[in-house]
Amino acid sequence: MIDWIRIDELRDEVGQDDFGDIVGVFFEEAQEALENLRRADTVVTLLGQLHFLQGNALNLGFSNFAAICRN
Repeated sequence: MIDWIRIDELRDEVGQDDFGDIVGVFFEEAQEALENLRRADTVVTLLGQLHFLQGNALNLGFSNFAAICRN
């Protein structure tokens, strides 16, 4: 599920043009974090990457993805 209220808030905060850039950066960073999850050799590294993904997902309104990371 996507939190459309959060997306609208963020778009209002940063503007339409910057919003697109922010979403693009999120997907780049999320891809890198997911790759890091596959290579994680400690629980601390694994939890750190999941926490990073959760926080960024919440900022963009991706509430279900954030919940998966939290769980």
